[in-house]
Amino acid sequence: MENAIIYLRVSTKEQNEELQKNDCIKYCNNHNFNIINIYQERVSAWKENIIRTERDKVIQDAHLGNIQHIVVWAFDRWVRRRDTLIEDVETLMNMGCKLHSVKDAWYESINIDGPLGKTIREFMLGLIGSLAEMESQRRS
Repeated sequence: MENAIIYLRVSTKEQNEELQKNDCIKYCNNHNFNIINIYQERVSAWKENIIRTERDKVIQDAHLGNIQHIVVWAFDRWVRRRDTLIEDVETLMNMGCKLHSVKDAWYESINIDGPLGKTIREFMLGLIGSLAEMESQRRS
């Protein structure tokens, strides 16, 4: 059984982490992941120079080799910037850790190794990241 961390993020008082949490726990159970921690924070992923201490802890756990999987409810819960999403996924993969999205299940079919997998992954993550950026700009 491989270790996983669940990362939950909301940005407004009206949003509820529990809705994300239940789906993420179910995802981990269905994939036989051992949940070692659940990190939650209420912070924007769009604004410049925002400190996201819980996300930083997740990355640190991946860097230390404590986890093989990070589960988020949707990729825009992890980050809302195209370039950062692509960079983070590559960095995490180099650490031996995969980022999974409950709501973006199609991603698992392109989450493959090798040069072709990298090209497809960057294209699709770029598209998802761009859409998240546009939504954040629209809401601003």
